[in-house]
Amino acid sequence: MKFRPLIVAFLISGSLTAQVNPVISAASLKLPSPEELVDAAIANSPHLKQQDALYLKNDYLIKTEKQKWISGVKFNFELGSGNQALLIQQAVGTVESYSNLNNGYRATLNLGVSAFDLVNRKSAVKIAEYEKKASYQQREILIQELRLTILTRYQTVLTTLRMLEIRSEAKQVNKQTRAMAEKEFAEGKIPVSDMSTVIESAARADAEYETTRQTLIENIRVLEVLTGKKLL
Repeated sequence: MKFRPLIVAFLISGSLTAQVNPVISAASLKLPSPEELVDAAIANSPHLKQQDALYLKNDYLIKTEKQKWISGVKFNFELGSGNQALLIQQAVGTVESYSNLNNGYRATLNLGVSAFDLVNRKSAVKIAEYEKKASYQQREILIQELRLTILTRYQTVLTTLRMLEIRSEAKQVNKQTRAMAEKEFAEGKIPVSDMSTVIESAARADAEYETTRQTLIENIRVLEVLTGKKLL
């Protein structure tokens, strides 16, 4: 009977573990639809927010560079006046001079644009446009990866939840079997070898349950971090 304290200690330990780790069920899990989780993850993703900022930055650079060409345009306006006389020969043979004010004012507007500035501005706009397109494409890649992660984790949660229910049933059956074996062992109806077999079976069921439970919690926590929602 020297094995009895060890058996009793094992039973007490299992009881305390069940109290510390409550059962997770579909009722206790606040799991929205997968599309809702994907939308929440997109809105919560810092990487996507960064790509959005880069997209807006490049869009601003494009507009700025397109407006900068005016700074390279040089204007030169000149206004002059003069009195260019008209010489008219009279019928008597004399020549007289007349003022011509309409022919005496001159206005000049010179417009100069640096070819280097035009090429440089065009190149800067092209670079900004490429970077804008790249940031948009990177954003789409991140959304696809995020969607795949959410859907995969979501399916894993559902599958693991079903497995946990199966493990829970097996755990309860082993618990009842263990209780009956403990009683029979205390009454001396079964040998130590049979009691050890029952304990090993119960321990295996508990271990499988806890492993499945931890896998479920891990995937739930990942979904919570990605979406910013409390699910459990």
